[in-house]
Amino acid sequence: MTAFEEFYKRTFYPYQRAFFESKSQFRIVNKARQIGFSWGIAHEMAFGALCGRDSIAGSTGLRASQKLLAQVRRFIMAYEPRARFEVDNTTQLTIRGAGTVVSVPANPSTIRGYTGDVYLDEVAHIRNAREIIRAIGPSLTRQDVRRRLTLTSTPMGKLGFFYDAWINKDGAFNQYERFEVDIYRAIKEGFPSSVKACLALLGVSSEADEAFQTEFACKFVDEKTSYFPYELIARCSNSDLVYVPLAELSAYMNQRPHSVFFSGYDPAKLVDGAVLYVVERNPSGHLRPVHCKVWRGEKYSEQVAYVSDVIKMGVSLHITDRTGVGEKVHEDVEASCGGVKAQGLTYTNNVKEKLIVNLKSAFEDGRLELPEDDIALRTELHGLQREITAGGVHKYHHESGKHDDRVWALANAVYAATSVPRGPEIPDNFFRTSGSATSGGGAGKRF
Repeated sequence: MTAFEEFYKRTFYPYQRAFFESKSQFRIVNKARQIGFSWGIAHEMAFGALCGRDSIAGSTGLRASQKLLAQVRRFIMAYEPRARFEVDNTTQLTIRGAGTVVSVPANPSTIRGYTGDVYLDEVAHIRNAREIIRAIGPSLTRQDVRRRLTLTSTPMGKLGFFYDAWINKDGAFNQYERFEVDIYRAIKEGFPSSVKACLALLGVSSEADEAFQTEFACKFVDEKTSYFPYELIARCSNSDLVYVPLAELSAYMNQRPHSVFFSGYDPAKLVDGAVLYVVERNPSGHLRPVHCKVWRGEKYSEQVAYVSDVIKMGVSLHITDRTGVGEKVHEDVEASCGGVKAQGLTYTNNVKEKLIVNLKSAFEDGRLELPEDDIALRTELHGLQREITAGGVHKYHHESGKHDDRVWALANAVYAATSVPRGPEIPDNFFRTSGSATSGGGAGKRF
């Protein structure tokens, strides 16, 4: 057995090798999350480049594209340590005397400018996938050079380009060779994970849960009851966003003097988790969560200390759910921060309606972006259900075994960020304990 064969057999699982050994020009992969297909694409691009083939990968964002290219570089050097690069930067590798690999965020204009084998990763999360396919179509029909197109993704509801491409086996996409690798197959073939670990990652308890079925079982789930459909969540997801660790948060905020920061806190200790989100509002009014902290069963005193420390770093307004046990927690947070920046809301059906409608409006208007890697937040958003009672009252709830604490913490932070005028001062009576709000001391805006 050659060194290459040993490396190949030792490094890759059977489902990855089956993909590599396919001879098809067109391939589509319906896969579970985090089972190594981006790693596999990097391997195939590296091996192709060493053999003189050019390729381009379109990813969901800059961070994902750079991560992929870095892995391609590692594979090239593992296979051929003597390889030298004529071009070696954050978007392109060109091996002297061999092929070129390009890895960029996916958009039609970028893809149109290159030729070679095309890989689109997490297609369901690429907003303009149809336009990209149209842009690269002509290069794939050339007869002198046989170029390949590979689509990979985790499902995202019964909608969008990836759903159409996967189910349309007898139509426009019948030429694709199809690969389906759910978490069960991956584990069976050696992938070091477990169903229990996947459920824990999502914060759900059942394999029948929509989130598990979507993220790990390769199922296209119908969305009749979700208030935040997958399409909306995907449109606002950004793979380049990552949360700032607590140790770096103060410096991050100080380095952005033109941004304003807000936080929302949903306290809990037993059944649900407690969550804190910090949201940045830039000068144009766009919002993005930059820090998240989740507690499961920790003492309220520990939560209060953490929240207070974050507020003191420069948060302009903080909102706590003060319902039930939250009353005492809010008082402790308020006392710790001097009562100036920390405000509380008592949740009623009307208050929750205002918070969630405001959150959804921020999504729909394109003012709010989410880190794509926060799978638990995406799961909770999609799992939130809205019920209208016979009396016309709107109620929000999640199914048994699920959580929604991230949703409410984020809703609190986004409400703070969208309610405070873009001025230097926040009125002391901006929020009243009765649940009404004023703007600059004027007439109350009641929840």
